[in-house]
Amino acid sequence: MDYGAIVLISVLAAAAQAVLGFGYSLLFAPVAALLVAPSDAIGASIITGTVGSVFYYLEYRPRTPVREVAPMALAAIVAAPLGLWLLVAADEVTLRLLIGLTVLASAVFTLTLQGEPHPRRAGRLPVELGVGLVSGVMRGAVSLPGPAVILYHHWAGGGAEGIRSRMFSYFVWTGVPTVLLGLGGQVFAPSTWGFAAAAIGGLAPGIALGRLGRPRLSERLFSRLSMALLAATSAMAIFRALASLSG
Repeated sequence: MDYGAIVLISVLAAAAQAVLGFGYSLLFAPVAALLVAPSDAIGASIITGTVGSVFYYLEYRPRTPVREVAPMALAAIVAAPLGLWLLVAADEVTLRLLIGLTVLASAVFTLTLQGEPHPRRAGRLPVELGVGLVSGVMRGAVSLPGPAVILYHHWAGGGAEGIRSRMFSYFVWTGVPTVLLGLGGQVFAPSTWGFAAAAIGGLAPGIALGRLGRPRLSERLFSRLSMALLAATSAMAIFRALASLSG
């Protein structure tokens, strides 16, 4: 009954990720949760977002080799169980509020200070490991693996093509293990697979739409839209957390 709407949401979310290098889970899960059970929306987002990540990685050029994102991806995979423990041990609403406030402040700060696009900054292994650990904990605790990675890659720079490519590579190499862990733990309900199948139907048109939009974005607009989307989704998370606390 909601499958047509799920396909449309998936098209828009896939187009955003094709243009910006991220955004599928940030857009799909909260909007789909207005139509279906939150558990189904999150599960379908994890499954479909990973399928989409494979396509983004394969179709995009230049393609970032796995070795460039391996330290960050491995750190995220190792830290994910800690996030799952934190989800059980701590108050999820408070966690979402704190993370939302931190990400919103970071995105607004980045938007305020953004100047001209800059060449790629040299990566530092301790920083990359730290970003991966934070991302992994956030994935396990509140299903938000992206913000720390997005902020890092925009700081690292290298232009829209390089930023997209690195994020596509990171998300595919961390998404596949997450789905496999979910399958092993039988965390996806039968109803989730129906919505995931519908959402997968929106990937191809969404990616095609996003590919048309890529050349039309200037470097400055790419950066500003990325931070604006991050700020908007963080503000939404804060609002929902405050609503839960007050209700």
